[in-house]
Amino acid sequence: MIYLIIYLIYGLSIQSLIYIILSSALIIIAFIDLNEQIVPDVISLPGIGVGLILSFFVPYLSFINSALGVVVGGGIILIIALVGSMIFKKEAMGGGDVKLAAMIGAFLGWRYTIISLFLG
Repeated sequence: MIYLIIYLIYGLSIQSLIYIILSSALIIIAFIDLNEQIVPDVISLPGIGVGLILSFFVPYLSFINSALGVVVGGGIILIIALVGSMIFKKEAMGGGDVKLAAMIGAFLGWRYTIISLFLG
């Protein structure tokens, strides 16, 4: 269903390809996280690279915007994890969550990453 919605909004375009790749990665990560309670590096780390590379082909997303998305996305979650660990005296969030937010940042850019983190 999500792929149909992407197609209906963006048609056959580079944007639809990017959103299909991101959606696929997020769906896979969600099911693995639900069952295993881990966010696998084997998906999120290559996802960061793919997002950065694809940023060269998207008019609205420059490489700098994508790279800042990695830093902002990963940085916000890292700060939340560190503060949570200090408050609760145990690990509040794993490193996989930080890498996942960085991957989202690579695909969305820093502005939309901030919005997605606050809405998600």
